[in-house]
Amino acid sequence: MKSAHACDKIIGLGIVLFSMILLIFIIPRECDSSGGGGGIGPDFFPNLITGIMCVLGFWLFFRKNEAPEENKQKRHTAAVVVTAIMLLVYTYLAEYLGYISSTAVILLFFLIYYGCRNKIMIPLIVIFVTGALYLFFGRVMQVMLPCGILI
Repeated sequence: MKSAHACDKIIGLGIVLFSMILLIFIIPRECDSSGGGGGIGPDFFPNLITGIMCVLGFWLFFRKNEAPEENKQKRHTAAVVVTAIMLLVYTYLAEYLGYISSTAVILLFFLIYYGCRNKIMIPLIVIFVTGALYLFFGRVMQVMLPCGILI
């Protein structure tokens, strides 16, 4: 599959170039770089995400490409579509059910959909990940998370 490999190289190079433009020109101009009291500044997360995007673009450019099976590619496409739809449902549910309930429901769905069948690990993962995300964003980062009608 020469064409898919060439397409990956072009896309990878495009991602690297786009992230370089963001890092060099756009983020310094649009985001204040002051730490505001010794903490991380407002430009930290845009720089972090753009840096990760750049590294992944390099990875896509330099990786070895194996020939995908047609059936496997269709399954991956279906998984991407289901994931996108469920993330849209999650954003809608978070307003009404609240962060904790909607996160637990969507995480439970994703664990089962992607093949986790361990009846002991599923509730442990749901409780731990939901709680850890809540503590990190709600308490540490002080992000206002939706309460919904259940709280």
